[in-house]
Amino acid sequence: MENASRALTIAGTILISLIVISALILMFRELRGNKVQEADIQRIEQTEKFNKSYESYKKTLYGSELLSLANKMKDYNTRVAGKDGYEEMELEVTINGVGKKDIDYFTDIIDEESKLMNTYKSAGNLEALYETNNKDTEAAKYQRNQILKKINKTEDELGNLNKDYETYQKYSGLKNKKFKSIEPQYSENGRIKKMTYKEE
Repeated sequence: MENASRALTIAGTILISLIVISALILMFRELRGNKVQEADIQRIEQTEKFNKSYESYKKTLYGSELLSLANKMKDYNTRVAGKDGYEEMELEVTINGVGKKDIDYFTDIIDEESKLMNTYKSAGNLEALYETNNKDTEAAKYQRNQILKKINKTEDELGNLNKDYETYQKYSGLKNKKFKSIEPQYSENGRIKKMTYKEE
């Protein structure tokens, strides 16, 4: 009788242990499932937030806005692309019906314009120097000297004024053009991968 009682106690203990272990396994699976689900929800929210920040450019843009977009995409490619499976973003723009321009084309224009403004301090100074460059009148020489004093440069330090003015014209001409958005392309992870524009 004692042995039967002991056997029942052992069997009961084993059964309770199995129930507890099964409950723990179910709880662990539930917690793990919740963590995976939370990670999926967070990834979806991040993708939506990312896409929303670029979908605001999914319209007809002026060149100045296109330059901002190129700068933003370059920053993303530098900081984020290649990490955690995120791909580089691409920008494709058709200007004057010829050729396709990419992110670097536009960010190079921004960099060149920034260098010009560091040199000439303003677009007005550059334009005035260009206008007076080949004039030998006293008024033109006086105006040129006044601007050179203002920007603290000598004529020798300016390099090639004609080329600088051409670069500035390229930048200012682009800013006022309009570009029509073509439907963006998405990567497998749901993020916008490529944005395409065509000059109107």
